[in-house]
Amino acid sequence: MFDEEGRKIDFGQQIGMDLTGMSVDELENYIINLKSEINRVEDTKKALKNHNAAADALFK
Repeated sequence: MFDEEGRKIDFGQQIGMDLTGMSVDELENYIINLKSEINRVEDTKKALKNHNAAADALFK
């Protein structure tokens, strides 16, 4: 699977994966990646809300 820029998506870390074999450093990296993903989703949500509000205002 590829992202919108054509880069291959790495499925090495996934939500719900088994964490028992990971080191502390790997867990810290996983947390950083999860927080980054949360921020990306929140930014997308905010942009969609703004878009929808603009569309609603246009058609009122």
